[in-house]
Amino acid sequence: MDGDYMTDPFNDGINPDKLPLGDPNPKFTGGWTNNVTWKNFNVGVLFTFLFDRDVLNLYQSDLFENGAATNSTSGFAQYATPDFSKINIWRQPGDRADYPAYPLGSWRYYTVAGQTFFMDKGDYFRVKSVSLSYSLPNRLVSGWGMKSIRMYGIVDNLMMFQRSKRLPDAEAVNYYGEYEGNGYPIPRKFTFGVELQF
Repeated sequence: MDGDYMTDPFNDGINPDKLPLGDPNPKFTGGWTNNVTWKNFNVGVLFTFLFDRDVLNLYQSDLFENGAATNSTSGFAQYATPDFSKINIWRQPGDRADYPAYPLGSWRYYTVAGQTFFMDKGDYFRVKSVSLSYSLPNRLVSGWGMKSIRMYGIVDNLMMFQRSKRLPDAEAVNYYGEYEGNGYPIPRKFTFGVELQF
Protein backbone atom coordinates (compact mmCIF):
# COMPACT_ATOMS: atom_id res chain seq x y z
CA MET A 1 0.00 0.00 0.00
CA ASP A 2 2.87 2.42 0.61
CA GLY A 3 4.32 1.79 -2.86
CA ASP A 4 7.56 0.00 -1.93
CA TYR A 5 6.26 -3.39 -3.26
CA MET A 6 7.03 -5.08 0.06
CA THR A 7 4.47 -6.22 2.59
CA ASP A 8 5.79 -4.91 5.89
CA PRO A 9 3.57 -5.05 8.99
CA PHE A 10 6.21 -3.36 11.19
CA ASN A 11 7.39 -0.37 9.13
CA ASP A 12 8.43 2.12 11.84
CA GLY A 13 5.39 1.17 13.89
CA ILE A 14 2.95 3.04 11.64
CA ASN A 15 1.77 -0.02 9.71
CA PRO A 16 1.49 1.60 6.27
CA ASP A 17 0.67 -1.73 4.61
CA LYS A 18 -2.48 -2.35 6.64
CA LEU A 19 -6.13 -1.53 6.12
CA PRO A 20 -8.69 -1.23 8.92
CA LEU A 21 -11.01 -4.24 8.80
CA GLY A 22 -13.70 -5.62 11.07
CA ASP A 23 -15.78 -3.95 13.74
CA PRO A 24 -15.40 -4.68 17.48
CA ASN A 25 -18.73 -3.00 18.26
CA PRO A 26 -21.65 -5.44 18.42
CA LYS A 27 -24.75 -4.66 16.40
CA PHE A 28 -27.04 -6.39 18.91
CA THR A 29 -26.49 -7.04 22.60
CA GLY A 30 -28.88 -7.75 25.43
CA GLY A 31 -30.45 -10.29 27.71
CA TRP A 32 -33.70 -11.84 28.77
CA THR A 33 -34.83 -12.92 32.21
CA ASN A 34 -37.90 -14.84 33.29
CA ASN A 35 -39.26 -16.02 36.62
CA VAL A 36 -41.97 -18.65 36.86
CA THR A 37 -43.76 -19.43 40.11
CA TRP A 38 -45.94 -22.47 40.68
CA LYS A 39 -47.25 -23.18 44.15
CA ASN A 40 -44.16 -23.00 46.38
CA PHE A 41 -41.64 -23.43 43.57
CA ASN A 42 -39.86 -20.66 41.70
CA VAL A 43 -37.64 -20.99 38.62
CA GLY A 44 -35.56 -18.10 37.30
CA VAL A 45 -33.61 -18.05 34.04
CA LEU A 46 -31.28 -15.35 32.68
CA PHE A 47 -29.95 -15.39 29.10
CA THR A 48 -27.43 -12.94 27.62
CA PHE A 49 -26.46 -12.53 23.98
CA LEU A 50 -24.26 -10.53 21.62
CA PHE A 51 -24.38 -10.65 17.83
CA ASP A 52 -22.41 -9.31 14.88
CA ARG A 53 -19.04 -8.39 16.39
CA ASP A 54 -15.54 -9.07 15.07
CA VAL A 55 -12.85 -10.24 17.51
CA LEU A 56 -9.10 -10.20 16.92
CA ASN A 57 -7.86 -13.47 18.39
CA LEU A 58 -4.47 -12.46 19.82
CA TYR A 59 -4.40 -15.61 21.94
CA GLN A 60 -4.44 -17.80 18.83
CA SER A 61 -1.71 -15.80 17.08
CA ASP A 62 0.51 -15.91 20.19
CA LEU A 63 0.35 -19.72 20.20
CA PHE A 64 2.17 -19.72 16.88
CA GLU A 65 4.48 -16.77 17.39
CA ASN A 66 6.31 -18.13 20.43
CA GLY A 67 8.86 -19.87 18.20
CA ALA A 68 9.72 -16.69 16.31
CA ALA A 69 9.18 -14.10 19.04
CA THR A 70 12.78 -13.80 20.19
CA ASN A 71 14.70 -16.39 18.16
CA SER A 72 15.28 -18.14 21.48
CA THR A 73 13.35 -20.30 23.91
CA SER A 74 11.97 -17.43 26.04
CA GLY A 75 8.74 -17.35 24.03
CA PHE A 76 7.96 -20.92 25.07
CA ALA A 77 7.93 -19.91 28.74
CA GLN A 78 5.24 -17.30 28.13
CA TYR A 79 2.89 -18.98 25.65
CA ALA A 80 1.61 -22.48 25.13
CA THR A 81 2.36 -24.31 21.91
CA PRO A 82 -0.53 -25.79 19.94
CA ASP A 83 -0.92 -29.54 19.54
CA PHE A 84 0.19 -29.89 15.91
CA SER A 85 -1.39 -33.33 15.61
CA LYS A 86 -4.84 -31.71 15.92
CA ILE A 87 -4.42 -28.90 13.39
CA ASN A 88 -3.74 -28.81 9.67
CA ILE A 89 -0.37 -27.05 9.63
CA TRP A 90 2.07 -26.88 6.69
CA ARG A 91 4.85 -29.46 6.94
CA GLN A 92 6.20 -30.07 3.44
CA PRO A 93 5.84 -28.85 -0.16
CA GLY A 94 2.47 -29.82 -1.61
CA ASP A 95 0.57 -29.61 1.70
CA ARG A 96 -2.78 -27.82 1.51
CA ALA A 97 -2.80 -26.50 5.06
CA ASP A 98 -4.98 -24.18 7.14
CA TYR A 99 -1.94 -22.82 9.02
CA PRO A 100 1.47 -21.82 7.63
CA ALA A 101 4.74 -23.44 8.71
CA TYR A 102 5.60 -23.09 12.38
CA PRO A 103 8.05 -20.15 12.41
CA LEU A 104 10.77 -21.60 14.64
CA GLY A 105 13.34 -18.81 14.78
CA SER A 106 12.58 -17.79 11.19
CA TRP A 107 11.55 -14.18 11.79
CA ARG A 108 9.10 -14.52 8.88
CA TYR A 109 6.07 -13.54 10.99
CA TYR A 110 3.70 -15.93 9.25
CA THR A 111 1.23 -15.58 12.09
CA VAL A 112 1.54 -11.91 13.09
CA ALA A 113 -1.65 -10.89 14.89
CA GLY A 114 -2.68 -8.00 12.65
CA GLN A 115 -4.26 -9.99 9.83
CA THR A 116 -7.72 -11.23 8.93
CA PHE A 117 -6.61 -14.84 9.49
CA PHE A 118 -6.97 -14.23 13.24
CA MET A 119 -10.25 -12.32 13.03
CA ASP A 120 -13.12 -14.35 14.48
CA LYS A 121 -16.85 -13.82 14.83
CA GLY A 122 -17.70 -12.92 18.41
CA ASP A 123 -21.40 -13.86 18.41
CA TYR A 124 -22.64 -15.80 21.44
CA PHE A 125 -25.76 -16.79 23.37
CA ARG A 126 -25.22 -17.70 27.02
CA VAL A 127 -27.42 -19.25 29.67
CA LYS A 128 -26.06 -16.95 32.35
CA SER A 129 -28.01 -18.11 35.38
CA VAL A 130 -30.64 -20.68 36.32
CA SER A 131 -32.17 -20.77 39.79
CA LEU A 132 -34.65 -23.09 41.47
CA SER A 133 -36.16 -22.49 44.91
CA TYR A 134 -38.79 -24.06 47.15
CA SER A 135 -40.51 -22.36 50.08
CA LEU A 136 -41.85 -24.56 52.85
CA PRO A 137 -45.60 -24.15 53.51
CA ASN A 138 -46.51 -21.32 55.89
CA ARG A 139 -48.52 -23.55 58.19
CA LEU A 140 -45.48 -25.74 58.75
CA VAL A 141 -43.05 -22.86 59.21
CA SER A 142 -45.30 -20.87 61.57
CA GLY A 143 -45.48 -23.90 63.86
CA TRP A 144 -41.71 -23.58 64.28
CA GLY A 145 -41.99 -19.90 65.17
CA MET A 146 -40.56 -18.69 61.85
CA LYS A 147 -41.81 -16.49 59.00
CA SER A 148 -40.38 -18.49 56.08
CA ILE A 149 -37.87 -21.11 55.06
CA ARG A 150 -36.68 -21.19 51.46
CA MET A 151 -34.25 -23.69 49.95
CA TYR A 152 -32.57 -22.74 46.68
CA GLY A 153 -29.96 -23.71 44.13
CA ILE A 154 -28.30 -21.52 41.47
CA VAL A 155 -26.15 -22.47 38.49
CA ASP A 156 -24.17 -19.63 36.89
CA ASN A 157 -22.85 -19.88 33.31
CA LEU A 158 -24.67 -23.13 32.67
CA MET A 159 -23.96 -23.28 28.92
CA MET A 160 -22.87 -21.16 26.00
CA PHE A 161 -23.37 -21.25 22.26
CA GLN A 162 -20.88 -19.27 20.17
CA ARG A 163 -20.10 -18.88 16.50
CA SER A 164 -16.30 -19.15 16.68
CA LYS A 165 -14.65 -22.50 17.32
CA ARG A 166 -11.22 -20.94 17.94
CA LEU A 167 -12.20 -18.52 20.73
CA PRO A 168 -12.20 -20.20 24.15
CA ASP A 169 -14.89 -17.75 25.35
CA ALA A 170 -16.47 -15.12 23.08
CA GLU A 171 -17.73 -13.16 26.10
CA ALA A 172 -14.26 -12.67 27.64
CA VAL A 173 -13.19 -10.05 25.08
CA ASN A 174 -11.67 -6.68 25.99
CA TYR A 175 -13.13 -3.33 24.94
CA TYR A 176 -10.78 -3.16 21.93
CA GLY A 177 -12.43 -6.27 20.52
CA GLU A 178 -9.42 -8.48 21.28
CA TYR A 179 -9.23 -11.85 22.99
CA GLU A 180 -5.85 -12.11 24.71
CA GLY A 181 -6.32 -15.17 26.90
CA ASN A 182 -5.31 -13.21 29.99
CA GLY A 183 -7.03 -13.68 33.32
CA TYR A 184 -9.22 -16.49 34.56
CA PRO A 185 -11.92 -18.10 32.42
CA ILE A 186 -15.56 -17.40 33.27
CA PRO A 187 -16.38 -20.40 35.51
CA ARG A 188 -19.48 -22.51 35.91
CA LYS A 189 -20.58 -22.02 39.50
CA PHE A 190 -23.02 -23.96 41.70
CA THR A 191 -24.61 -22.37 44.76
CA PHE A 192 -26.91 -24.05 47.27
CA GLY A 193 -28.45 -22.44 50.31
CA VAL A 194 -31.24 -22.09 52.82
CA GLU A 195 -32.86 -18.74 53.63
CA LEU A 196 -34.44 -18.40 57.08
CA GLN A 197 -36.71 -15.54 58.22
CA PHE A 198 -37.61 -15.23 61.89
